Amino acid sequence: MADPHHIDSWQENGLHFFVFQLRPADGSSLPLAEWPVVVFTMHPEVKEPLSAVVVTPDLGQQRAEVLDLRRPESPYVASIASADHKPQ
Repeated sequence: MADPHHIDSWQENGLHFFVFQLRPADGSSLPLAEWPVVVFTMHPEVKEPLSAVVVTPDLGQQRAEVLDLRRPESPYVASIASADHKPQ
């Protein structure tokens, strides 16, 4: 992790979401906006995360690779919305 403190968090439908910034695996000097993040979903009554996904953006392609850490063999690609571009 780039920093042990979360960079974003919110609550929704009784779940807590925490986002942590990751350093690029290859040590490259990508802009911060293109660094991967990990998102943990927690429930107050459960000690372990309900889910944990790593999201690696590719802003040039308006997409991100999403890797579910519980199923690392099945990454998928999702569209990224920007102010002037809506996902398809």
